[in-house]
Amino acid sequence: MDTQKILRIIGVYWLVFFAAMLPSALLAGYNNSPDMVVFSICFVVGVLVSLFLVFTNPFNGKSKLDVQGSYLVTLGVWLSTALIGAIPFIFGSLKLEVIDALFQSVSMITTTGANVIVDVESADKSLILWCCIMQWLGGKGIIIMALILIPAGQANHLSLIQSETIDEIEKVTPRLFNTILQIFYLYVFLTVVCAFLFNLEGMSLFEAVCHALTTLSTGGFSTWNQSIQYVTSPTIQMTFCFFMFLGAANFLSLLLIKKNGIRSFFREHQILGFLKIFLLAVFLVTVWRFLQSSENFDSIFVQSLFNVMSALSTTGFVTADYSNWGGLALMIFFFLPMIGGCTGSTSGGIKIYRLQILLASVLAQLKRVRWPSGVFTPRLYGKPIDDSVISTVTNFFFLYFLTMACLCLLAGLVDLDFLTTISGVVATLTNLGPGLGEVIGPNSTYFSIPSPGKIVFILSMLLGRLELIIFFVVVMPQFWKR
Repeated sequence: MDTQKILRIIGVYWLVFFAAMLPSALLAGYNNSPDMVVFSICFVVGVLVSLFLVFTNPFNGKSKLDVQGSYLVTLGVWLSTALIGAIPFIFGSLKLEVIDALFQSVSMITTTGANVIVDVESADKSLILWCCIMQWLGGKGIIIMALILIPAGQANHLSLIQSETIDEIEKVTPRLFNTILQIFYLYVFLTVVCAFLFNLEGMSLFEAVCHALTTLSTGGFSTWNQSIQYVTSPTIQMTFCFFMFLGAANFLSLLLIKKNGIRSFFREHQILGFLKIFLLAVFLVTVWRFLQSSENFDSIFVQSLFNVMSALSTTGFVTADYSNWGGLALMIFFFLPMIGGCTGSTSGGIKIYRLQILLASVLAQLKRVRWPSGVFTPRLYGKPIDDSVISTVTNFFFLYFLTMACLCLLAGLVDLDFLTTISGVVATLTNLGPGLGEVIGPNSTYFSIPSPGKIVFILSMLLGRLELIIFFVVVMPQFWKR
């Protein structure tokens, strides 16, 4: 294990992260906020420490960081940035307890959006901006920006971005670095366009920028206590829907629009699968609410459309407390975030691609049972699926639901009610944010959860963002053997 390479690469990641505190420091200074001191000290000290790590651990250029080192770097980056991100919440004007600050930081960097700030609107704007920047970095920013700064020969880039599930890279450019750069440009461009449209539609510049940062990252943190319930304009709500969809789409598929056209994007199997699930869920929720509610159809349809997109993309914005919709709607909102968006997106959840592979495998197996002498190969949109891919996806599903069960048992030790326990684990493991019920539902926060429960949910958020594999590989005793 090359410790020098690991420390140098972590130093690069830290440099990006500490540099991201500068906008909050400048905003705090502009508003004469005492939080300027906290952000400024973090920025200066952090950048110096990062540069120290980079320059005291020179790269000899002889070999890449091995897979073991890449996994350690990835896990180390997420854990360390979560700890660093909590500093302004502890020493800033919010003065959060350590566990609360760590919960808020992990929630932001993992783009979960679970919140312990009870009154967001009265919090200092610099801290709110920091929450939004952390979500944007957690979406794709910190991974991609750091990879751009790391020399191509210094690290195994594919291992480092495995937690981001970027696949089929060769379809865009033959060089991984060029693809990473293009994804970063696209991410920035879509964020700027989103902020511009929000501002054009009536939001203040601060609100527009903050919500753009948390929409493309599918983070779901809002500058308003009521989340998007604060907004009455259907135009703004549909703009949110559009950019949540883009955040949930495979960014490589978005890049290929320039090369292959918009039709190829909507023919892509993950996008088709996502849209089919989305439209079915909107139809079922709309019909259910229309039969159960006295509201007019237009209002029901817009609310259903927005909240289904938010839940399926694991963003976590809400325009209504769907915990009160009951029955079928409640079950749909419970399962939607488990599905999640596409691979290569900023969304959490299991991902559409894995579900499609598992479904194809199950259908092939059912045919084998019915016709034992037949030969049935699992296929996805006409192409055979390799056995190793099916095995990987099957193992992931087992590990995912085993982890979910274990987290529920751990949360049960805190003596939370059943709905809070199971919906809290699902909401944090899928990086959605709001759970169900009165305690952590769409209109509530996680502030009232006891500290042991918050620790369980912190672990759940990190596992969900790392997509389990990296964490469990590192904690295996065999991982540390040569």
